[in-house]
Amino acid sequence: MSKSYQKAPRVSRELMPRYKAVSEVLAGVLTVSEAARRLKLSRNRFQSVMHRALEGLIEGLRMKAPGRPPRSEWEKALREETERLRRENERLTKQAESTDQLLGLARGLLTTRKGPRQSRGARRAKTEDE
Repeated sequence: MSKSYQKAPRVSRELMPRYKAVSEVLAGVLTVSEAARRLKLSRNRFQSVMHRALEGLIEGLRMKAPGRPPRSEWEKALREETERLRRENERLTKQAESTDQLLGLARGLLTTRKGPRQSRGARRAKTEDE
């Protein structure tokens, strides 16, 4: 089975009377007036239903260009914007990682040079207790 194969559509129970009436009119088994009476529709209303069905049929028969349809300008713009944002996110993530590394190194240098830091309140408490 090829990728372009499409299974026959399933006609719901609700649509079956209309489907059958339109098919029988197209086959010449019923007149438009008879089909309209059977469905309890006006002749004009049934004819409109049948014309819409014919439009769908004709559209389904229309030859289309092979291959995937071209992307719209809107879709192209969205894809470009997505790619630009992905690259920017990647750059900013690397920048944040570098900043974190530098802050870690700076923290290590400060801790090594001064020793562990005490808060001002802790220093005052010592001198007052002594």
